[in-house]
Amino acid sequence: MVKTTESRSFNLHEDKPWLDWFWSHVDILDGFATDEDCWLWTGDKNTSGHGYFWVHYAKGHGRSIKHYAHVVSYRTYRGEIPEHLFVLHKCDSPSCVNPGHLFVDTKTINARDAAGKGRLIQKLSNEEVEKIISLAKEGKYSQQKIAKMFGINQSNVSRILNNQRREYRYFKASTGDEHQAPL
Repeated sequence: MVKTTESRSFNLHEDKPWLDWFWSHVDILDGFATDEDCWLWTGDKNTSGHGYFWVHYAKGHGRSIKHYAHVVSYRTYRGEIPEHLFVLHKCDSPSCVNPGHLFVDTKTINARDAAGKGRLIQKLSNEEVEKIISLAKEGKYSQQKIAKMFGINQSNVSRILNNQRREYRYFKASTGDEHQAPL
């Protein structure tokens, strides 16, 4: 069931009214949007801008599951998503649910695309990563304390120290320039 702020609910597998509810949360430029325009989700969004909503399933002990709006749009209008692939945006607008702007590919391709377009955001510079490693080697600070110093959580410090972060491979973007992207 889709639980909405209007206290209405729909069963995604049995009722089609949920589609009306879904599209009531999409800005399609007052009905004048073209297939080339982004159709933006106006409901809840996460910090990266991806739209989502919760679905309550009576089966399975009545649990609720978060569904991403762009994924629901893709599955509804384009079909199932092959295993190990993800729904990505051609338009680079995370809140877009226009099925014509969505495609499936790997996380690696998404990271390469983001790096090639300058959308890859790194929270820590290489110098900061080196400082984290240096502080840990000194043994004066716990991982928790180091994490607080850099505004990250302890698990990130652990990954840095175990060489699980900052693994880069070089690739050629469509412009021919070399870029780095985490894999």
